[in-house]
Amino acid sequence: MQDQRAGKIVLATVVATCALLAWMYFFTPKTVQWQVADGVLDIKRLTGHARFPLNTFDEAAVRVVDFEAEPGFRARGRVNGFDGFGYRCGHFRLANGTEVELDLGNETRAVLIPRKVLPGQRPTRPLLVGAEDPTALLRAIR
Repeated sequence: MQDQRAGKIVLATVVATCALLAWMYFFTPKTVQWQVADGVLDIKRLTGHARFPLNTFDEAAVRVVDFEAEPGFRARGRVNGFDGFGYRCGHFRLANGTEVELDLGNETRAVLIPRKVLPGQRPTRPLLVGAEDPTALLRAIR
């Protein structure tokens, strides 16, 4: 009797785990969804929205990064964030050693957005936002 009950518990656990993994695979975004409105860059993440005021960006230093041409900008290590099923968001370390706030799906290009150092505050990590059309994101930021 105990063996049957234990077997059912194990089976239910395996089924629930497989269902959760399948759900995460199918509902994890494959591209970054962003919007610029009212002076704010709004990035939709798995856990909600990340909002960044445009006036905190160093607009002169914003540029497009092509991961094929610049492999040093590829994410190499998660410091704090989500990394799975072809989507990464959060605090990551790049191959070149830089730490960034990353939002990246299956895009091959991204926009690097350095932030201004505001008086009385510590420097913050730059943003690296994957974009299917990086020029559209550049235009929206500028």
